[in-house]
Amino acid sequence: MGARERYDWWVALDYRVRGVIAPLTRLATYRVTRSLVARFTKRAELVGEQVEVRPLAGARLAFWNRESVHARANRARGHALTDASIARLAPDLAAVFFIPTKYRVYQRWLEPTERLPHASWQHLSQLCEKYHVPCTDLTPTLVSRSETLLAEGRFTWWRDDTHWNAEGIDAAAERVAEVLRALESQR
Repeated sequence: MGARERYDWWVALDYRVRGVIAPLTRLATYRVTRSLVARFTKRAELVGEQVEVRPLAGARLAFWNRESVHARANRARGHALTDASIARLAPDLAAVFFIPTKYRVYQRWLEPTERLPHASWQHLSQLCEKYHVPCTDLTPTLVSRSETLLAEGRFTWWRDDTHWNAEGIDAAAERVAEVLRALESQR
């Protein structure tokens, strides 16, 4: 048997276990449990090295340091795959949406005097213009929704993660639907 091959019974067992576990990963208790386990394992050592925990609206939010460094960059870097993908897919794209990082959205409350460049958005915007593809920055939408929610001590991102929660998804989905409806009415 090769290094990447597995017995049929092992594959079947693996799929069964995944099928049982998958619904559990969508529960809020899973996120809490995962976070608690991380505190007692080496992953907790990432805080300070790769993750910064900052207070905001009476809660503690984790920010991936790499995202804050990226948000502060004056030049867009590492976009070769994005460039090639848009060049190849442009004829079939209805629209492209820029998704900001958690740090970019919450930065104005964390570091009010800091003014972030928007190099990645500018790069994407120019790329879309070059290929005549409508492009929308979701940053203002997520900042606006975040501002509303912060007054209630709620967020658009998971506090311990770099992904949107239901509030963030809802805000982005509303804006995406609005843009797509407007594009459809222009046809």
